[in-house]
Amino acid sequence: MDYELHEGSITLPEGFQDRTVNMFVLGSTLPAPLSITVSRDTLLSTELLKTYVDRQVKMLSSKL
Repeated sequence: MDYELHEGSITLPEGFQDRTVNMFVLGSTLPAPLSITVSRDTLLSTELLKTYVDRQVKMLSSKL
């Protein structure tokens, strides 16, 4: 898999999956007053988007 980044590109062997996580923070102070994190995932083979969202909300709420 050829993978493009803003900083360059890399070629990964077969079998790797893209699980990119992007984090955006407001300002330059620590801790940041606001941060937004976006991560990649895949639906299960027969999963609908609503089912996926429900599963993710349940998983996240168990960790709060």
